[in-house]
Amino acid sequence: MKKPNLRHVGIVVSNMEQSLVFYRDLLGFSIIKDQIERGKYIDIFLGLKNVKGRTVKMSLAGGSM
Repeated sequence: MKKPNLRHVGIVVSNMEQSLVFYRDLLGFSIIKDQIERGKYIDIFLGLKNVKGRTVKMSLAGGSM
């Protein structure tokens, strides 16, 4: 039987700094990329206008989150 392959998981949080304390400091995730996203692509993706959001991409044991 083939193992399922999970590419990524997105979690929306209300407080990024508290979330980083949990995922990075307590669970041991590493930050791969921390960026502000804005522009046409993210507007279309979310179906909203003038979006500006922070995304933090993390990794644990060879996978990413």
